[in-house]
Parts: sequence; C-alpha cells; structure tokens
Amino acid sequence: MPRSDAPHAPQEGGEPLVSVGIPTFNRLPMLRRAAESVLAQDYANLELVICDNASTDETQTWCETLAARDSRVRYFRQAINVGATANFNDVFARSRGRLYMVLGDDDWLGPSYVSRCAETLLSKPDLAVVCGEPHMFLEDQFLYQGRKMNMLQESAAHRVAAYLWQVGENVPFHGLMRREVAAALPPLREVLAGDWLFVASLAFIGKIRTLDNTWINKSVAGTTGSWAKLLRWTRLPPFSAKIPYLIITGTVVKEIAWGSPAYASAGRLGRIQIAWLATVALLAKFAVWSVAVVAKWLWSRFTSRPFPLRAR
Repeated sequence: MPRSDAPHAPQEGGEPLVSVGIPTFNRLPMLRRAAESVLAQDYANLELVICDNASTDETQTWCETLAARDSRVRYFRQAINVGATANFNDVFARSRGRLYMVLGDDDWLGPSYVSRCAETLLSKPDLAVVCGEPHMFLEDQFLYQGRKMNMLQESAAHRVAAYLWQVGENVPFHGLMRREVAAALPPLREVLAGDWLFVASLAFIGKIRTLDNTWINKSVAGTTGSWAKLLRWTRLPPFSAKIPYLIITGTVVKEIAWGSPAYASAGRLGRIQIAWLATVALLAKFAVWSVAVVAKWLWSRFTSRPFPLRAR
C-alpha cells in the first residue's frame, strides 16, 4: 500500500485511532448501511474515511451531509473515476489511524467488530491482521457462514500456502491491521485476485487470526460474485474471465518469486520455495473448484434438487 501522507489525528483516551476506509461508486443504498455500521461501533476513537470514485448518483450529497453531522466522517471525491484499485489505494493514503481496515461499500459490520479485532491485534505482536467470522448474505437474506481463516503457523512460507489453499470469501482482506504493516506493502495491483496477493503478503509478514465472537456481513452480490462481474468493475481485459485460474496462478508465482518487494527478506531461494508451495496450493484449490463446477452442472442436468455441496 502507499504510505499515508495525511496528518495523524490525535489519540484520545489511550485508544489508538482506528481508520475504517470505504471506497465507493454509485451504490448509495448499500453505502448507507455500511457507513452506519461503522459509526455504530462500540469503539470510541474511530474515523470513517469514504473515497467516492466520482459517483453519478446522490452519493456526494449524502456523504457531505453525513460528514457535516458527524466529525468522525471524512469524505473525499475523485475528480474522475480512477478505477476501483486506485480508489482502494487512495482511501488508505487519506486515512490517519494507527490501525486500519477497509470495508466494502456493500458489506456491513457487527457492532463490536472494531473493538474486538483491535483488542486482539494490540495484544499479539505476531499477528498481522485480525478479522471476524464472515456471514454471507444475498441482499437481506442470510445464506451461510463463510470460512474462518486462521494462519497461525510459525513458518511464513506455510502461512502463505495455507492462505492460498483456503481463500474464498477472503475476509482477512477486511481485517484490522497496523498502519506500519499495511504501509510496508506495495500498493494493491489491478490484477485478477489482487486482494489475494495483498493478503498473501500479510500472511508472509505475520499471522492471521479470525475471531469467533464478532462478524462481518458480506454480500455475495458484490463485485466478487463472479469473475465476469469482477472484470466489469475493473479495467482488466475481458479474456481474463475465460482463464482466471491460469492468470491468478501465474501472477501469484511471479509476485512471490521475484516481483513483489514484500518477500525480499526471504532471499532468492526462500522466494522460490514459497512460490512452489503457493503453486501447489493453488493448483489443488482450482482442481477442487473445477470438479465442483462439473458436479454441480451434472447435478442440475439430472435432478431438480439444490446442489448439496458448495465449492470452497
């Protein structure tokens, strides 16, 4: 991520300032819910940073009214649509907190998400990110509880491989992290599964913990609902949706083996080892996903009942 050039806000009451960033574009009804869930947190020293990617709906008016009413809200508007990735990077650059997390504009937090994650993160120096359990929704309908991801291995290489094998809903991307950890990482790249690259780098730096006693509500109808939908919200070439697994595997291997400075401390041989473990994890993952897709098609072809399994 880029280093923040925003002045640091004063710390109050002994609690470090937590910045919650929401990048948004043309989704005011969902943004309202997301922002209100942040402002309703039971953590006192908090700021909400909204970066509006030149929305053409009523987002600007609503955000300006909210910022005038609540001093914890800081609203910024892009002059032109800079793309989802650049807007994500900008919301971090404009934040001021010692602790930081990003929230999707179509997601919303449980009432103690920030306080529970902050308490755990501050008490465990070896943790890179702390998140809550994912509750998956389609509009207002609860669908299922997503995977709880805990990368607590002592080996950085094993944490990275375990993350890539398990990643699905990718809730650690919306976990709480220390500013200095996030600032040490490269900016989010506009590539397929760029959020995977980001969290894999976090897993290399430290451990990832999912708490049982708090949660984040995530919308399955959001940007990452499918590869095709993801491409519509980014500026990636359309052919990427036809071979996503191949592209993701190649990008991950390149980033780990030589591309990203986040892995520099592993040395050349160490990077090759991590890239190999990552490749094995991803190939196994994508093989399971592919089998599940074929099984689901066959099931729907010969029965009218819902498919009993979900690819994870």
